[in-house]
Amino acid sequence: VLMGALTTCLIQSSSATTVMTVGFVNAGLLTLRQALCVVLGANVGTTFTAWLVSAFALFKITNYALPTVGIGLLINLLGKTQRRKSLGEVMLGFGILFLGIHFMKEGFAPLQNNQEVNDALIWLGGNPLLAVLAGAVITMLLQSSSASIAIVQMLAFQGAFGTDWDLALRVAIPFILGDNIGTTITAQIAALRASRNAKRAAMGHTLFNTIGVVYMLPLVWTGWFGDAVEWITPFKLSQGTIMVHIAVSHSVFNIFNTIVFLPIIRGLEKIVMKILPVTSEELAYKPIALEKNLLNTPVIALDQTKHEILRMAETAKQAVQQSINGLVNDDRKELASVRQTEDFIAVSYTHLTLPTN
Repeated sequence: VLMGALTTCLIQSSSATTVMTVGFVNAGLLTLRQALCVVLGANVGTTFTAWLVSAFALFKITNYALPTVGIGLLINLLGKTQRRKSLGEVMLGFGILFLGIHFMKEGFAPLQNNQEVNDALIWLGGNPLLAVLAGAVITMLLQSSSASIAIVQMLAFQGAFGTDWDLALRVAIPFILGDNIGTTITAQIAALRASRNAKRAAMGHTLFNTIGVVYMLPLVWTGWFGDAVEWITPFKLSQGTIMVHIAVSHSVFNIFNTIVFLPIIRGLEKIVMKILPVTSEELAYKPIALEKNLLNTPVIALDQTKHEILRMAETAKQAVQQSINGLVNDDRKELASVRQTEDFIAVSYTHLTLPTN
């Protein structure tokens, strides 16, 4: 969980962390349970972006955007080592992020005086289910929960949810919950052509975010969730602190959801296995521990090759046992299964090629 959170904080994208995790499951580097824990952490880590956006309201952070971009670019161009070049890229990326926040603020400014937009957003926020759906759709389209949450924060800051800041917070919260559901679509897309175990990791991500929203909605309806956010946040709710309160609500949801699911991760794993059970066709799946990207790390690649050879040997052993049972019991289905397994070994392994370099 901590690694998932830290990685997401550094790369500023829970979607990217989740897609990487699905890839590791597909390559056999992570088990399903380990992957689910990493993705739980990614949900916590993604709240860091909301806090960065909130800093914009408390401090004039955009004053440092262009200097950070300039310094980062110079370090990247003049750096003699890869470490210095990477440091320059990090500074450049954060500088552009701050600059983007400034542009978003300026872009949303006209909405402050647009009564139709205000009424529409307040109406959506007054219908939590519709607001959750809207938040999910926006995130699916943007492929980034960080971006959609930043948009909600900017809309609230510019008064698009109204200038009754207590109401504005309660209008924004369902959108934030919807963002957490929408962000799971990226992992689902990444798992479309991956192994069945990778599909299970993506399904687990969707399940705990969706279940979390479902049990949180009654608290949103009753207003208790908003009250808890105001109680936790040390600043008085106003235009200057509305983005901080939204960041707190995002953090509260993801941290609480992680605390709830971490002790019962095995139960979640079982639910996922019920939804996507092991099929007979999985006996003939392609090599799962071999991944071309691992060639960049030879030590891991060799270790995974060893795992795949052992797996191939185990599959061959099963084929021998199936053939004996088929002959002894005159079971044609068993013998057909042996042929499937033989084709799997012959085609999947003898045709594997490595890059010439």
